[in-house]
Amino acid sequence: MEPLAFVAAALFVLGAPALSAVYWLRSRDAAADAVELAAVAYGGVAISALSIWVFAQAFGLSWKVLLLGVFAGSTAIVTPALVRRRVTSAAPAKNKHFPVLGIAGLVFATLAYIPFLTYGWERADGIHRMAMTDWYKHLITTTALGAADAFPPPNPFLHVAEPAPYYYGFHLVGAAIARLAGSIAGPAAAGELIFPALLLLTLLTAAATPFVAYTVARTVAAGSGGGRGDASRVPLLAALGATFLAGFVLIPLALDAAVNLASSEPLEGGLAGLRALVPSTHLDYWIHHNERQFNAPYLTTIWAPQHMAAVLVALLAIHLVLRRAQLAERASRSAPFGVAWLLPAALLAGLPALSAYVAVGLAFGVGGAALAESVRKRCLPWRTTAWQLWLVPGTVAIVLSLPVAAVLASGPGPGFVVGASAAGGWVNGAVLSALFGAGVLTNIVDSVAVYFVEFGALGLLAVLEIRRRSAKGRLEPHQRHVIAMVVAIIVLVTFVRPPLGGPNNLYARPLVLVWFLLAPFAAMRFARATGLVVRTGGLGEGGHADLSR
Repeated sequence: MEPLAFVAAALFVLGAPALSAVYWLRSRDAAADAVELAAVAYGGVAISALSIWVFAQAFGLSWKVLLLGVFAGSTAIVTPALVRRRVTSAAPAKNKHFPVLGIAGLVFATLAYIPFLTYGWERADGIHRMAMTDWYKHLITTTALGAADAFPPPNPFLHVAEPAPYYYGFHLVGAAIARLAGSIAGPAAAGELIFPALLLLTLLTAAATPFVAYTVARTVAAGSGGGRGDASRVPLLAALGATFLAGFVLIPLALDAAVNLASSEPLEGGLAGLRALVPSTHLDYWIHHNERQFNAPYLTTIWAPQHMAAVLVALLAIHLVLRRAQLAERASRSAPFGVAWLLPAALLAGLPALSAYVAVGLAFGVGGAALAESVRKRCLPWRTTAWQLWLVPGTVAIVLSLPVAAVLASGPGPGFVVGASAAGGWVNGAVLSALFGAGVLTNIVDSVAVYFVEFGALGLLAVLEIRRRSAKGRLEPHQRHVIAMVVAIIVLVTFVRPPLGGPNNLYARPLVLVWFLLAPFAAMRFARATGLVVRTGGLGEGGHADLSR
């Protein structure tokens, strides 16, 4: 009974908003293929988080309220599509890359699951043996939300003094799944299902990563060999690279693993031996923050899946906003119809509930894009295309997210300080700080070194491609928009950080967003350098793209 109840609860909490997002997209763009639909379906996590948040804050945390919240949020998204009745009965457009992305998602989810196997499921006393610090917080928070009557509960961290309200969104979804399942299988089952619910959300986030990366890469690369055409390899390269690559930081991590191995001889058998082979910067309990940076998507997914979920939601919002502009510019495609801002606004509104850091980073990036365009065109920021694209969905999102903001403001919050933030130690490339100590000069210089080490080949190829296309005047308007966002976010995380004593990069989850936005440019550079022929298919256009232009 318990497994069936868990499956039923998960299908409702995650499936209903996912289907509403898919239905909304199909009502606006009948040509949306299976990859894009699968990516947009992941946005249901944000819809569910926002809906549960609002209803729980107004009516409490009973399972009936959770049920009503998910239903109301899903209905609000799907209603405009139902009213217009523009959803075609035809099957979604095929994309031959779907199987590859599906395999990639399965592999990435498996990689995300490995640390859980390393540490085992439970100790003899029933406490989960997740030695990774953040998972201790995840379990405590979700357990508190699953047992509380009021939202927000007075102190979700039952054994810690300070609450962390920015965690609530992702954990609310997990608590809702466990609580709804408990309403079917019995109250005792709810507590037992907390860990499986969080693990399910984490693995789902990992599995969705290649699909979201492909979708946003195709939008960013449109007009440059990355359109909707099946034969375009740029989005596929970008998706695989963004999902599985890590920066040059793997080199010092490998050295660290070798040191661990040498100091552990003779190597033990079983899980203890396996753990000795894992770099300490990956999985050690309460590892020092200076040695555990963002390190591409993998570590963020296993350590802090709520931040990774927020990154994927932010990428979907960027895709939908830029895609709307691209559709409007192409006379060969039907103009957008319906409430074009609805789904992007819902995703943006749910973003602060998942990760306040990612929400702040995206907002700063959007502002940077508008400012950069105003300088380039010598006009006021509110007369730019960037302002016009984001004004309506952003304004609606601010209104919808007011209940979220109220909870965020009620907690102590991390706060922010301005200054050249500490970069870390030798393991992540901050060599000067390791040798001479943290200071204004070493922090600034080492920040550049850290970005080079941690973005690695992906960042290097992207910068080379952006420089080449900029020099030749080949950057598309939407690519300039994305590049300005990237620069603005990097400036933000370099000079603004939470005052927690650690390096900025640990808390700068927007750097993972930057990682995915740079991936399309890196893929274009790689495709050009290797001589890959890329047919765009464009946005309803045929022909071939000249990646050497």
